[in-house]
Amino acid sequence: SFINTLIKDYIKQMKYIGEFISLNDKQYKVEIITNGISSAETKITLGTDPVTITTESDGLFSPIKSRSCTINIVSDDFYFDMYASSAKQNEVLIYQYKNDDWYIIFEGYVTPGVYD
Repeated sequence: SFINTLIKDYIKQMKYIGEFISLNDKQYKVEIITNGISSAETKITLGTDPVTITTESDGLFSPIKSRSCTINIVSDDFYFDMYASSAKQNEVLIYQYKNDDWYIIFEGYVTPGVYD
C-alpha cells in the first residue's frame, strides 16, 4: 500500500557515498543504503577498479539477463551495518553523471552473507 511504501522509504538510511571518475573521464557515484540507526551520510573511499558491473545471460534470446555489481572499498574500519543478513536489507545504487544530472545505471541489493 501507499503507507507501507512511505514507511519503507522513511526507514532507509543513506549511509555510504563514494564518487570516482573513470579513465574515460566519466563521473560516477556509489550509494549504499542501509536500515541503520543513524541517518548521517558517511563518505567511503573507493579502491582501484571501484565498480565492476557484469551482465550474465544464457544467450541473446534468453528472457533473463542478470546483472551484478562489485564495489571495492578501501578502509581500516569494518562497516558492520553494510553486511546484509537478509535479502533486500541494503540497497546499492550506482549513478553516472551526464547532461548535468545523475542517472541510475545499476540498482540492486547487497548479497546476504557476502562481505569480503
